[in-house]
Amino acid sequence: LIISMITGQIDTERNVFKKVVLELAKDLYGRTGVEEFFPACLENDRIVPAIGKSGYIASMVEATGLVRVPVDQETIRKGTPTEVWLW
Repeated sequence: LIISMITGQIDTERNVFKKVVLELAKDLYGRTGVEEFFPACLENDRIVPAIGKSGYIASMVEATGLVRVPVDQETIRKGTPTEVWLW
């Protein structure tokens, strides 16, 4: 997981992730100039960001994947096709 996040490359030999493009179910806000990954859950063929208030541990336990917010994008609006790494 960590190596994939650092390099931006999915390890196809181990089949750890499945990279797909899905619509976002609600707005997702990131930071400018930083590539970010947010835990998310797949619901009805849409992806719902699972943002926790006190950290990612509880969110990661319930998550079915990660939403990738590219370095050149700060906000992803509801309904926008978005890169998701499912496990």
